[in-house]
Amino acid sequence: MKIRTNNIGGFFIFLLTLALLVFGIIVMNYLCILYWFEEPAVEKRMVSVIPTTNIGTVIFILFNFLGYLSTVSHLRASLTDPGIITPDILPPSDFPKEDIKPCKKCNLKWKPMRAHHCSECNVCIFKMDHHCPWINSCVGIKNTKYFFLFTLYTGLGALFAIALLITGFILLLQDTTDTHYSKSGYPVAFFLCVCVLIESILFSFFTLELVGEQIESFQDNQTYIDDLKDLIGVPLTLGEAFKEWIGEDWTFWWLPTQPVLKLNYCSRLYKMQEIISRKYQEYEKLEYDTTGKYKAIALQEAKQDRLKFFGFTVAMVVTLYFIVVMF
Repeated sequence: MKIRTNNIGGFFIFLLTLALLVFGIIVMNYLCILYWFEEPAVEKRMVSVIPTTNIGTVIFILFNFLGYLSTVSHLRASLTDPGIITPDILPPSDFPKEDIKPCKKCNLKWKPMRAHHCSECNVCIFKMDHHCPWINSCVGIKNTKYFFLFTLYTGLGALFAIALLITGFILLLQDTTDTHYSKSGYPVAFFLCVCVLIESILFSFFTLELVGEQIESFQDNQTYIDDLKDLIGVPLTLGEAFKEWIGEDWTFWWLPTQPVLKLNYCSRLYKMQEIISRKYQEYEKLEYDTTGKYKAIALQEAKQDRLKFFGFTVAMVVTLYFIVVMF
């Protein structure tokens, strides 16, 4: 699905975020990992096409895996339908008539209670958290997993980069032979590494804070918009919360693949007093997908998506291998 907003500023921030991710990965590889852990002798390398020591190869693979997951998660968070309420999503026959509310802004006959109209995208989105300029789209129920993984892997990758760069700066200070300072291009390389260090500090601060906020939001079953309205969903355990927001198959929680979600458009929001008095129990018996039809479709789509993800990942690795071998 294409990006749903014509906001030029949002599109610029999306591209800038993507460019910063790629910039950080390239600089870390060529000016840090491949430099400090270089191994010229092919017979001493763990992987012949990766010119690093054994520990350097482990660091190279781990860092680039985090970078790959972060970049893919960012793209999927941006390009995936966040949970748009379409005209064909209608209330079940047993749904209370007095609770059927339309959306006058986008002419929907039924706007579920847990849906919110985004003025930026001009659509109603189920369990919308916020409109995020980093992905130039909304964060809703269907792309929450990708956004969560984007912040998680970006934060971990940034911490990894900080540790490697600080190690590199310490090694520079310990150099008494001017071996590194005398190399051609040293000032530019040093400047770029400082830029990535600053970028990594900023990214780690913002993304890991968001990770903590999202986990708290999952467990509270409450989006940022719900919080502003002082409303909350049905209480969930942490395991139930991750199944609700990230997907029912825990084995794929940590990969940017399509989640299998139980989308109950009949679910409601409550005041805290209603939660304490357990008044919500009489309403939560209502189910949207009573036959399991939509869940079966979602499961089939998720299986196909996983195959595509693994196939794409293998293709990327093979392509990079041949590029390295040829050049």
